[in-house]
Amino acid sequence: MPLETRPADLPWSPITFGARLAQARRRGLAFEPFEAGQPATLAQAYAGQAAAIGAWGEEVAGWKVGRIADPAGLGVEDDRFVGPIFASSVQTAQSDQEVMGFDVIEGGEAALEVEFVVRLAQDVAPHSVHAPQDVLELVDQIHLGVEIAGSPAPNLNARSPLLSIAAFGNNLGLILGPAVAARADLDAIVCEALIDGVRVGAGGAGKLPGGVAAALAFAINKTNDLGRPLRRGALISTGATTGIHPVSAGQRLTARFGGAGEIQALARPLAPWSAPGR
Repeated sequence: MPLETRPADLPWSPITFGARLAQARRRGLAFEPFEAGQPATLAQAYAGQAAAIGAWGEEVAGWKVGRIADPAGLGVEDDRFVGPIFASSVQTAQSDQEVMGFDVIEGGEAALEVEFVVRLAQDVAPHSVHAPQDVLELVDQIHLGVEIAGSPAPNLNARSPLLSIAAFGNNLGLILGPAVAARADLDAIVCEALIDGVRVGAGGAGKLPGGVAAALAFAINKTNDLGRPLRRGALISTGATTGIHPVSAGQRLTARFGGAGEIQALARPLAPWSAPGR
């Protein structure tokens, strides 16, 4: 059912939404979420996300940070959001030449995001609050990375960010590249996104408001608010440095990070998957 014809009075059911979303992802099928309604508040959106995490039933290895472009228009204070990255969806690129798999759900949402990924050196204390200027002491390493921004739910980037939050934060996985040098100036690294050899975006850490540190501080504080304080080794994908680039199965993708390295991937249909014990 097209978005504009959705009945306006459907009640939001996070449990129904979470169960159907997890089932669709497990089967590698597109999922139109209208029958579960849509969240109208930030609290409802994160309730849907929590229900989906529970229905998926797998360890959360880290979190992606996304942007809310117009928080005032949406009636929220946050200009960012978080979504879970599940352990089985994290891949490690061993070299610039290795071609990784980039999973997409045909009929759903699929996009390439070139990002910096932070690995935490220690547990975050529950209920603690962190400012951007004090989070670097929590960092173990910063990696080059590619977020597989995707979902069984189609057209998420054209819909309310609240629906993206509920739908696993619009994340299907993470490709982890090499770590950057400990004293590297991230702002000096020019990031590029290429699809089938054509450059579709360029930028860097400076495109993230407040830089990587602000994105990390938000992730730490928000996951604490959600009752999911980060643990040592958690991965935080800090946000798109070149934009959000839609992709389709069969396309060849490259994320370049100047002289720091690159990640190559081939977009492929997501294979059906079953969680352990299911």
